Amino acid sequence: MSEFRVLFTDRKHPDLDIEREVLKRIDANVVDATDEGPDFLERELQLADAVCNQYAVLDRARIEQMKQARVISHYGIGVNRIDVDAATERQIWVANAPDYCTEEVAMHSLALILNLERGIVEYDRLYRGGTWTYDLGRPLHRISGRTLGLLGLGRIARRLARYAAALGYRVRAYDPILSDEDFAGTGVERAADVIDLVASADVLSVHTPLTDATRNMINAEVLAHAKPGLRVVNASRGAVIDEVALREALEQGRAVAALDVIASEPPSMEDPIFAAPGTILTPHAAFYSEEAYEELRRTVAENIVSVFETGRPLHFVNSVNTVSASRGIHV
Repeated sequence: MSEFRVLFTDRKHPDLDIEREVLKRIDANVVDATDEGPDFLERELQLADAVCNQYAVLDRARIEQMKQARVISHYGIGVNRIDVDAATERQIWVANAPDYCTEEVAMHSLALILNLERGIVEYDRLYRGGTWTYDLGRPLHRISGRTLGLLGLGRIARRLARYAAALGYRVRAYDPILSDEDFAGTGVERAADVIDLVASADVLSVHTPLTDATRNMINAEVLAHAKPGLRVVNASRGAVIDEVALREALEQGRAVAALDVIASEPPSMEDPIFAAPGTILTPHAAFYSEEAYEELRRTVAENIVSVFETGRPLHFVNSVNTVSASRGIHV
């Protein structure tokens, strides 16, 4: 009989073959709640030794149902669907996959930037509509010497900074969490604050997690300091940008935007952002490549295996001291 019960609350992919292969190492009993009802999920949360989620919200109420879970392993980098404080209080690890799509998101962000900078999508729309002229794409500017502002300087932003610098961008970033030593050697200039960053940027690319501090960080006050024609790119979390303020800037012609994420997902097709002028939209796809998705699935399962083999996951977001001490684990 399997010693450990591993519950998958939901998944986008068609099967759990990759996860099962990894979880064989601990002879796990895999329970898939994807196509089951809410009663099934609530019952299984009480029985699980480990829980894995993709889109399911694991709030305090659900976490308090977890009677014996030791780890929640999330399909992704950001864990805003999980109440990390509640999990930590119950001595449950919250694990993620911080590295799996670094190249993909950086490259997708760059592709969005270049589409805005060269007017590719707008030209395509006009051309297919019968307008064959470069004039309506004006003004476009030479990339070399322009300034890319990065909101956040984590793994993905640093990769994007290298790509952008190679194209001739001056790269600046605002990240209050990092020290001057962290900035040293990146080739990225440090902005004093978010207004300083936006005021200097020709292109602004968002690369910060969604927290209470970052929600609506790019708002009307900040955008009021932007240069005319600011290119705004977001492949991080939609709610970092105040979409009402952004739509106003778009409608007034003060900015254009390329967004892989919006505040409410999955979106309603009635969302005003779909009618906003000067926008390119992709469906939260920046993370995706076949290779990245396989790596994500393996990492999610490896985090669980690691907890039962070593006492903690490979990657985690809560306090190692709080969880390990309560479990009597030496780390």
